[in-house]
Parts: sequence; C-alpha cells; structure tokens
Amino acid sequence: MSREILAEAIAAYQAGDFPKALSGLELVAKGVTAPDAGFLALLGNVHYRLGNRVEAAEAFLAAARQRTAEASQYAELAANLFFTSARHKPIVDNAEFLIEAAPASPSVAYACTKALFQARQRHRLEPFLKYLNRGDDAHVGLLVQCYRVQQRLEDLIAELKAILAADPGRDGVRMLLYFTAQDACDFALQAERDAYLAALEKQAFEAFLAFEPLHGRLFRSEDERVNILPAQQYAHLNAQKRDRAQRRAFSSAQARISVGYLSNDFHNHATMVLLGEALHHHDESRFDISLLCFTPDNAAVDQANWPDKLRKWIVPVGDLSDQATAQLIASRDIDILVDLKGHTLSARPGIVNLSDAPIKVSYLGFPGSIPELDYDYILGDRIVTPDAFKDVYPEKLCRLPDSYQCNNSTWRQTPKAASRADHGLPQEAFIFASFNQAIKITRRTVELWSQILNRTPGSLIWLMAGGDLRRANLTAEFSRHGVAPERIIFTNSVSFADHNNRIPLADLALDTFPCNGHTTTSDMLWAGLPVVTSLGTGFASRVSASLLNAVGLSELVTDSDEDFVALATALADDAPRLKALRDHLSLNRMRLPLFDTPRFTRNLERAYEMMAVRARTGLPPDHIDVPAVDA
Repeated sequence: MSREILAEAIAAYQAGDFPKALSGLELVAKGVTAPDAGFLALLGNVHYRLGNRVEAAEAFLAAARQRTAEASQYAELAANLFFTSARHKPIVDNAEFLIEAAPASPSVAYACTKALFQARQRHRLEPFLKYLNRGDDAHVGLLVQCYRVQQRLEDLIAELKAILAADPGRDGVRMLLYFTAQDACDFALQAERDAYLAALEKQAFEAFLAFEPLHGRLFRSEDERVNILPAQQYAHLNAQKRDRAQRRAFSSAQARISVGYLSNDFHNHATMVLLGEALHHHDESRFDISLLCFTPDNAAVDQANWPDKLRKWIVPVGDLSDQATAQLIASRDIDILVDLKGHTLSARPGIVNLSDAPIKVSYLGFPGSIPELDYDYILGDRIVTPDAFKDVYPEKLCRLPDSYQCNNSTWRQTPKAASRADHGLPQEAFIFASFNQAIKITRRTVELWSQILNRTPGSLIWLMAGGDLRRANLTAEFSRHGVAPERIIFTNSVSFADHNNRIPLADLALDTFPCNGHTTTSDMLWAGLPVVTSLGTGFASRVSASLLNAVGLSELVTDSDEDFVALATALADDAPRLKALRDHLSLNRMRLPLFDTPRFTRNLERAYEMMAVRARTGLPPDHIDVPAVDA
C-alpha cells in the first residue's frame, strides 16, 4: 500500500499538485522507520513548493545526514533555508556537520558563521572562518566582526591589506580596513582615511561612505547630515520601508497603552544596566509591557535573576522570522514598539519595518537618526537632540526632561572602598582617567589629552585598552605628542562591581571625541568621579553634556577644544574645587535627576501618553517636548 501511495505522491508532485503530494508523503512517512535520502529530499522539495521553508530545511537536513553523494547539496539547501527563515538555532546545533558536509559552499560557511556569532558561540567560530569567501564584501564584513570579538586585530589588518593588495579597487574592503584602524587605534591608517575622504568629490565621497558601518561612523564623525547618509548593508531596508505595513489603530483611551521593547540585550549588558530598573517602575495599571526578546540562550540565563515582574514580561522571538515577529506584535496589540537596537550588532531592523504597530520609537541603542527604519519618534532630550536636528532627522523628536538616558539607582551598588595599590596605581600622582572603549580614542582625543598631560607635570592617564596592538599604537601616538610611556597606565575590562569600585581611585575623567562616553560617563558620575567634556554637534558627541546637566554639573561642559584643555588643567591644579565637585556627586547621588529612576520612568510614561493622545485623535506624529512630571 505504501508503495502505491508513494507512487501517487510522486505523480502528484510531477503534476504540480503539491498539497496532494504532501499528504501522500506524510502517510508514507508514518509507516517508515528510517526514510532514505531520496524520500526526504522529495519531502523537502514539496514543502519548499508549498512555502514551508522551515519544514523543507528540516527534511533536507535529514537527507544530508544520510551522507549520500548529494549530501553537500542537501546541506546547502538546509542551511540556506534555515538562515533566510531566521531560524538560527538549527544551524547552531548542526554547524559542524553542515560545514563538514558542504565545505565548498560559501553560503553554508556564511550561514554557520553568522548564526554562531549571533548566538555568541564565539568559541566555535575558528573552524568556519577559513571557508568565508574573501571575494565577497559581505563575507569580509562578517570576518571583521568575528576577528574583532576575538581581539585578532593585527591578523585582521594584515588580511584586509592582503585582499586590497590583490584588488585595490575594492572600496568595501578599504572602508573595513579603515574601520578596523579605528578599533585598533592605528592612527597612521586613520590619517590615511581622513586624507582619502577629504580628497573625494561629493558624489564619490557619498559612494565610498556607503561601505562604512553606520555605528562605526559615529566614532569619527559628528556631522549628523553625514551620519545619516545611507549604507549599502542597509539598502534593502530602504525598499522595505517604502513598502511599509499599514499601521493599526491605536488602542482606545479606556485601554492600557501596550509598549513592546525590542532587543537582544536583555541580560547583563549596558542596555539593562541603564534600563532595567526603569522598566521595573512601569505602572502596570496604565501600561501593558512586553519585552520582545531575541537574546541568545547563553546570555538569557541572566534573566533567572531578574525580579518576577520583569520575567513575566519576556516574550521570546529569537526563533521567529522577522515577519512572524511582526505578526506576533500585531497579535499582542502592541501600540508602541520601542526598538532598543537600531543599527548595532546583531540587530533585527526588519522587524521594525514589517511591524504595523501604531507608533514606532528609536531609543537608547543607537545614538542618532536611522532613516532606513520606519520610526515615528526618536527619544532624546534638548541637549542630545537640539532644535537644529528637526531639519535633519526624518524622525520626530520626543525630548525628555533632565536627560534622555535612564539609569539604575537602587539596583546599582555604590562604590566600595578600594586602594590604588590594588590596581597598580601610584599613591600621590594626579590621575586622569578614561574607561571609554578604545575605538572612541581618535587622533584629536590623544592630542587634547596630551596637551593636558604636558601642562600638568607628574600627572598620569589611566586608560582601558586591551591588546598589545592597541597599547603599542596609543603609546606611540602619545610619545609623538611628548608624553612618555611611563605616564600611561593601561587596564582591561573587569566585572561591573570591580569597575565601579576602582573608578573613584582616579582624580578626574576626560571624555573622548567625537563620540563621548555614554554608559561609561554615567558610570563615572555614579561612582563620584567628575567628567570634563566638550559639546559637539552630533547626538553621540553631546551625550556627556546631557548627563552632566542632569547631575547639576553643566560647568564641566566646555564649548571648544581649547576650553576643554584649559578646564581640565585648571581642575588638576585646584584641589578644593575638585573635592567640591566630587562631594556634590557622592553626597547627592540619590537626589540627582540622572539617578532618580522613578522620576525618569514617570517622564518616559508621560512621553508615551503624549504620543498616544496624538495617535488616538488621528493626528500624525510631531515633535514633542515632555514637561517634567514634578513640574
């Protein structure tokens, strides 16, 4: 009987009657203990014809495991179908088998590497990297990401230079080399980049800039009109945005406002260091909260330690495609979709464009405008998003009082006593510090820091920069500006608690330009360490000014490089003034607006309510300035 059913199923397949073919194959499968590769491949083809891409991938994977002559073809089909369906877990679970079965397939190598990278299974990456196609810019871009997380910057620069030597016309690789130079503190290559960009005419400049990672652009540029220029890697999002979903109606005035936060950083990450407590303070009588979570499993274990209130809000979407996630958002009647990722690592921007949520908001993850995404608002404040941005950003500005940045307060430990000796620091020297990522340390920044050090004899600078290459490059650049190597103290990243405890051992923090400290600056202020900054022209270059304003220390915000150097130098020579600044932070920590988490949450909820009023009355999004709740 099963042979007859199978024959009928094959005939139906050949005739194009795929539903009938599937019914027959499923009947046959019930009576077969171990179906052979041919049967499984046929089943995969039928599922594929019916649009069942995940089921097709599962059938092809099973066929590949039969290790027939066609195994590599089946493995490639399985990997590609899982990958394009955003089902990364089966790829992660079977990655070594897939690459073994199809080692000559660049698409299998890319799918496995990308899936492992996004799942943060970085200890498994190495065997896959050699199979990436160096002739494809997308593959090279993934190689850059992998080498960076492995801290293999010297190997990466050498490989990118070798690719360019063989084909100097590959602008995509050239830009990735320049981006890597920023991360490696390779100031010679940064100078080459700046000269190369300056020599380009407008059209060629914009074409070359299209190869730049948008998040990486913020580390070197504070011109928001340049920062919003499109990138090739997101070109598909522009088309997707043009075909955006018809928006649903906002919920009725009698209903709670439903807010969905979208992120893969719902774990022990800077996002939750800032946002976690504010989420916890949401008023459940007025707001229905969902945490749309695609956090990798090995990081999501942190959620076990969260309060019950937060855990019950988690809605896993990691195994869903972008379209399926958008449909889930609709089924939950989410009114306001808040994307916490933007164009940062492992983001899923397609969800934003495909969603029909009545209001879509960009917040926290990406400090700037993202024209490719279908946002209505960007959450900022009057400092990071000044009036001038209204003519630059396609999003409407929703500006919070105090500061745009949320902060944990009662969830955050106050610093515990530590000694300089424990951290290899001299007892008597005046110590400037910067714990910002090394990628933020530009030639301009080193020059300004060097001027400060040269005007304060005997002072030292304490930097968080890991890896021999970064440290060698920084030491050489400081030396070029007359700062001896023994005046630089390098340190590595440590646990948040240990970092929090060591911050007060410094005397004064110096900011980076054009990309300021963000979470790092609030860490400094929380620990009682004053930060000197200079107000830039872009969102990312104005964050420290926003935070200092929210702790009542706007006097530490300068307007020029000259004033930045002068203020830092003056403070190093004025112990009573510096002590007063530190006392202001440590004695008033829990009263300052930046660290008043309930106050921030009330302001954030007022912002959502003001968005809701416009949407419920049929008005389009417009710029919003949220009045302080306490006012």
